[in-house]
Order: sequence, then C-alpha cells, then structure tokens
Amino acid sequence: MKECVVEKEEIKRRSTVASELAKRLSAERNLRWVGWSGEVFVDEKGKVEGSWIGRNFAYKPIVIESNDKLLGKTLRVKVVEALGTYLKGELNEN
Repeated sequence: MKECVVEKEEIKRRSTVASELAKRLSAERNLRWVGWSGEVFVDEKGKVEGSWIGRNFAYKPIVIESNDKLLGKTLRVKVVEALGTYLKGELNEN
C-alpha cells in the first residue's frame, strides 16, 4: 500500500470542517429538547454566577439560573432554549 502524505494546512482545514459539522449537528439535535419538561438533578455550579447545571434522564446538561443554592437538588424544569453543547431551562413549579 502506498503511503499518503497530507499537508498540515489540509489537516487543519479538515479538522475545522469536522468540528463545525459536529457543532451544527449537536445544536440541531438539542433543538428536539426545547419544550421538554421533567426532573433534573443539579450536579454542578455553572461558570456564570447564579447558574447551575443539572442533568436529565438522558444526561443532557441543562443550565438553570437561580440565586438559590441548588447543588444536589432534584428539580422540575422546562427546556426553553437549545445551544450547541447544552440546554437552558427554567424552573417549573407544576
């Protein structure tokens, strides 16, 4: 079998294309979750002050904004927005 050499620029271009495709596909799949309501277990503090990250039954990360301490709590939330790598949710009192 003949050895194939790929230039660094081509490797970088292919990597960029693959990364952009993965982000787009992830964002499209996350859109399916908008409107979903259910239980989320809060397992970490968010990067932004006053935000918390919980996970649903499918282990999807859902960011919730609250000044209350939510770590370790199970909450009912509704997904209101989808981004490439996570979902945004609001507390659902129902």
